[in-house]
Amino acid sequence: MRISVASLFFLGISIDATGGQVVTYPCPSAGTSTILPISPTTESTTIRLPKVSNPNGLCILLRRAAGVGNRRAHVARSYADRQWERVAGLFAESDSGVAVDCEAGGANECDVTLPVLQQGEEFVLESHDTTEPLSENEAARFLEQATFGGSLQDIQSLVSTGNDFHAWLDDQINVQPTPVP
Repeated sequence: MRISVASLFFLGISIDATGGQVVTYPCPSAGTSTILPISPTTESTTIRLPKVSNPNGLCILLRRAAGVGNRRAHVARSYADRQWERVAGLFAESDSGVAVDCEAGGANECDVTLPVLQQGEEFVLESHDTTEPLSENEAARFLEQATFGGSLQDIQSLVSTGNDFHAWLDDQINVQPTPVP
């Protein structure tokens, strides 16, 4: 049985320039994640991702060690009606194996070439809505990145402000220095 390119496009599948199949993976609902069904391979894989059209939406593509709570590295993101882009960190460099091509997918989709997936790793899409209230975990994560780690009192204080990170940063900038005796 032969399937036309038009039929594949209708099914969310397109063919890349090398003849390989490019599958479209939509971002999951806000607050959830989806493990992409990509197996470890010795070659890079290209997938198609629609951009996030929600002005408060964020979708993150990451590579992580399989299982819950294991190490993870952000690969790319799309947010607030913006095209997909590589993110700072391990995959920011042009030789990282990650390529984002928003011309191939049209105005609303981008082709993302993923690096080789090792045994015990998986690619995951996570979605977030920036209007959702932030939790103690997110306040703790922010304080871990912005300081040497926050105390429980620091975390609760930040959560009580609705996790107003901008106000917290302004407060830190305006702290008077402690004189050294």
